[in-house]
Amino acid sequence: MLARASSAASRVRASVSGTRAFRSSAAPALAAKAPLANPADLSPLKQFFYGRLDGPALFPFPSALSADEREAATALAEPVGKFFADKVNSAQIDWDHKIPEEVMQGLRDLGLFGLQIEERHGGLGLSNTEYARIVEELVTDPSIAVTLMAHQSIGLKGILMFGTEEQKAKYLPKLASGEHMASFCLTEPGAGSDAAGITTRAVPADDGSGDWLLSGGKMWISNGGWADVFTVFAQTPQPDGKDKMTAFVVEKAFGGITPGKPEEKLGIKASNTVTLNFDETRVPAANVLGEVGGGFKVAMGILNNGRFGLGAGTGAGMRWMATAILEHCATRKQFGRPLASFGLVKADLAFMAESAYAAEAMAYTTTALIDNGHPDASLEAAACKVFGSEAMWDVVNRCISLMGGLGFADGPDAPPFSRMMRDSRILSIFEGENRVLRLLIALQGVRGPGASLSAVAKNPLGHTSELPALVADRLYGLGLESVAASLAGSGPGASVATSSAAPALKGAAQELAALVSAHGTTVRSALTRHGKNIIEEQQQLERLANNAIDLFASAAVLSRASTAHANKSSTAEHEILIARSFAAKAATRIRARAGDIMSKPASDADTIAIADGMLKHGGYVPAHPLTL
Repeated sequence: MLARASSAASRVRASVSGTRAFRSSAAPALAAKAPLANPADLSPLKQFFYGRLDGPALFPFPSALSADEREAATALAEPVGKFFADKVNSAQIDWDHKIPEEVMQGLRDLGLFGLQIEERHGGLGLSNTEYARIVEELVTDPSIAVTLMAHQSIGLKGILMFGTEEQKAKYLPKLASGEHMASFCLTEPGAGSDAAGITTRAVPADDGSGDWLLSGGKMWISNGGWADVFTVFAQTPQPDGKDKMTAFVVEKAFGGITPGKPEEKLGIKASNTVTLNFDETRVPAANVLGEVGGGFKVAMGILNNGRFGLGAGTGAGMRWMATAILEHCATRKQFGRPLASFGLVKADLAFMAESAYAAEAMAYTTTALIDNGHPDASLEAAACKVFGSEAMWDVVNRCISLMGGLGFADGPDAPPFSRMMRDSRILSIFEGENRVLRLLIALQGVRGPGASLSAVAKNPLGHTSELPALVADRLYGLGLESVAASLAGSGPGASVATSSAAPALKGAAQELAALVSAHGTTVRSALTRHGKNIIEEQQQLERLANNAIDLFASAAVLSRASTAHANKSSTAEHEILIARSFAAKAATRIRARAGDIMSKPASDADTIAIADGMLKHGGYVPAHPLTL
């Protein structure tokens, strides 16, 4: 055994030597501080960065609900959908910038303010999967959806996740009934994506009571003008003299809280968004949420946990828009033919179906992971948000184009697409701007492989399990992709994926396994080349993140369609078409990005140089063409 290990070590000596540069220069965040995790224990998306396909977690299509529970979730959603269809005039709500009180009361009567609050505290106690199913019914009115989701996905989520039993008993019943509303207060004028940069401070009161005095300003706070309970993040002094973030549950009744006037926004006009100013607001010691100094963990836990809801919502929104535009395309005639008969129009319709199908599949894969007890599906949730928000924007843009001039009309009597475009623009911004989430996905993804590379470089014979992958990396670099894929493999779960795939999708499943394996190679190549500087190679990180998102989406759609086939669903044949088409297009994108990751195109440097030139010049640099 030792002889075979020594032989393997000699075959990859050149590859290992390449990792020594990574070992000597690796950023602590990527190597020294990262424990050597067992990849099999990680979430499916994180395993992609090792070149592993977690077949058992993804195939067949995962579910956390029994057949009876799925039926109950559908039954629960039906009255919500009926209420929105019968009682909610979304165009008028948008035009008036106001949600009528009778609509708000209807939302309370349906229990929509306490979807995930436990029944013992007056809520419905829904699982994440059941919650996502209800969210689907809200998306015809994004202002209402944002109001409800800001209340519970982030506003009260901290109390659910980190609150004491006393805090839950005190606050959750009125939040569940809708008598009180919750708000999440993190963003500040100088701290958006950089949450750790907040300047709002809370200091101990000098009267020995243990209370805190909270002062500072927050901005872009959803429900801020309506809320009775706020989850507020502030810097607090620590024994070492440095400040650390702490989370507090703050009541409007505490005083010293001044909301600004409601913001005028591009979309979601009937939702409430304000600035908030805290002026020595006295907060009892019992209202610390989590631990003093532990606020960053609380903030990230809340945000990471809630993003899957956006994925479910965008999937439903795209499905709704595709159905709405289909009638127009079928009845509108140009050049003597229905719009729907033209190939480019059909391509748009197919894109809508594929995008909605993928967003739904990703969202419900993620909720199943969480509900089935996976300790960390944060990257899957981020992928749902990034994919869904950008696909939604693309779908509504195509709908407006298909409507022609009528699509540009606005107002309570106009088609819904201009309103949906305005409303959907926020989706890529809040709960983590998409560029930042891509960096989160990539940097969290490469963390484990970075630690493994560093360990192999220090002691190759102590980590012989890593050696086949390094040999494969060298073969891949020599153009022997098929041999490399065979040697590296994509983990034992790849066979589960291919065996579970519907017959018409087995080729796509095999290609997925090969692409996952190749993704591990591109990750290791990027780490070896850039070392600790990979954090500054943001165009490369974006490619890594986009490939991981496409891999996750492809796995989700192939699994979903294959399970529909296995269950003899009446729509299985159509779903297989959607899955095969989506996976093929995603594979093309993945290969193109992987090539750029391996070669790092010169255009990356040109891009940076162009931007630097603009910054130096103070604007657009080229001379006007008429001066030439």
